[in-house]
Amino acid sequence: MNKEEKKVYNRIYRQAHRIELQAYDRAYNEAHQEEKKTKNQAYYRAHEEKIKAISRNYRLDHLEERRAADLAYIQAHLEQIKVYYHAYQQSHREQYRSRNQKRRALKVGVEHQPYKAEEIYKRDRDFCRLCFKRVAKADRSIDHILPISLGGADAPYNVQLAHKRCNLSKQNTARFPANLKLALL
Repeated sequence: MNKEEKKVYNRIYRQAHRIELQAYDRAYNEAHQEEKKTKNQAYYRAHEEKIKAISRNYRLDHLEERRAADLAYIQAHLEQIKVYYHAYQQSHREQYRSRNQKRRALKVGVEHQPYKAEEIYKRDRDFCRLCFKRVAKADRSIDHILPISLGGADAPYNVQLAHKRCNLSKQNTARFPANLKLALL
């Protein structure tokens, strides 16, 4: 049997036993999943630059097609996307708050030091620094002592815990506690 005859025979055999071969492949892949994963990762590491270049070139060559496909997908699944992003935002509030504060600080050109809202809550012991009453978890907000819009830094030393209503009533002013006013004089 020569090469061409062998190719034809193999093609006919694969067509006739397609379901059996698929089941065999599925079973083999499940049994050797970790081995294949390790092999693929090793290949990617060895050829990372080449793979990235191919991917980059493909994206550039098919930019308009990708944009059209993305737009069509968004239009077809708009409600699902909104629900997903709303749920994601609710479950990742700290990251959204941090990113928004950093963006605002960079926009105004003031200092930004990363901090977590939970650290401020613990530091201030769950007491509002504007009215000095205990703050319920649902009513918490972070208040900038000197607002970012007035040149205050977005840093732990310039933020305090406040009730949402206290923070909103303060508006865009620098209302300092009495002991801090004395320290500034």
